[in-house]
Amino acid sequence: MAARFFFIRRNFVGRKGRVQRPRRWQLGLLTVLIVFASLVLVVTASAIALVALPIVLIGSAAYRVIRVRRTAPRRPGSSDSGVIDGEYRVVDAAEAGDT
Repeated sequence: MAARFFFIRRNFVGRKGRVQRPRRWQLGLLTVLIVFASLVLVVTASAIALVALPIVLIGSAAYRVIRVRRTAPRRPGSSDSGVIDGEYRVVDAAEAGDT
């Protein structure tokens, strides 16, 4: 940890204890690093988008096809509410034959 503070102090504090401005090559290096990091971020994000977009589109189309096949087409005016009407009774385990 002490070496880290020495590096910062050595580069940015002058002999009389005043803060120095960064040198021109340091600013250039910082600029190059920021541009490089930005380009890496943009390329990575676009690659992920190019891979993920077709997967999402194919998945949504497959879901739509499967969903359409599972649901039967309804006729207009039909009163199919999905409720089954009937008489129910409770069956005991002994009566059903389970032990």
